[in-house]
Amino acid sequence: MELIVSLCGSLGVTGTLVWYLYWTTTKTIPDLTEKHANSMDKITDKFSDTLREEREFRRNEFADLKTFIKAEGCRHQEQRQ
Repeated sequence: MELIVSLCGSLGVTGTLVWYLYWTTTKTIPDLTEKHANSMDKITDKFSDTLREEREFRRNEFADLKTFIKAEGCRHQEQRQ
């Protein structure tokens, strides 16, 4: 009788550990990996959008500055003559 009780107790602990290992490797880790990948995709997309907006702003600012410098250069040449 004691052998059966100890055998059931041992299998219960072993069974629980096997189930935990199975659950962790088939459910928990893949779900965490997927959530992490989705989060990184969102962060990367947001960062790319922010960089794109910054790049466009700088291009427009640079074009405006070139136009301003050309206009001021013409005025400066007119004043010298």
